[in-house]
Amino acid sequence: MIRAAVLLALLTLLGHQYLPRLRAQIADPFYSRCLKFTPQAHHKSEIQSLVCGQSLRDSSNPAQWKNLGLIHILVVSGGHLSLLAIVLTKTLRFLPGVGRLKKQKVDLSTIAVFMILFLFTLANRLQPPVLRALFEWSFRGRLLARGWRF
Repeated sequence: MIRAAVLLALLTLLGHQYLPRLRAQIADPFYSRCLKFTPQAHHKSEIQSLVCGQSLRDSSNPAQWKNLGLIHILVVSGGHLSLLAIVLTKTLRFLPGVGRLKKQKVDLSTIAVFMILFLFTLANRLQPPVLRALFEWSFRGRLLARGWRF
């Protein structure tokens, strides 16, 4: 755990010049696909904002969302990823055949949830709040097993 923290600190300190370019190379194709496959609807810009992290500047009525106090629903944050993780975990737990493998002690539903959350993070261009929530969700199980309380 300490090694992961040191590695993340080194990446932050040393990679501030290279990480934005690397992030763009990795995440931009997923982001453009996310925008491309958004269904054609009257509120397409709101859907793109909620799912892909698209700016609300393209929305027809961004002032209405602000006036209603609902702008934070459309601005993608770590809370969206946490909510998605809870829904996916609860849903995949009940699907047949998505359980724990006996020999390898691997929970397939956890792997499936992580893959979906990782794709969601890529579709949102690895934005810091979403990426932080992904790291927190990934390490939470290990920390809880070691007795940490949140």
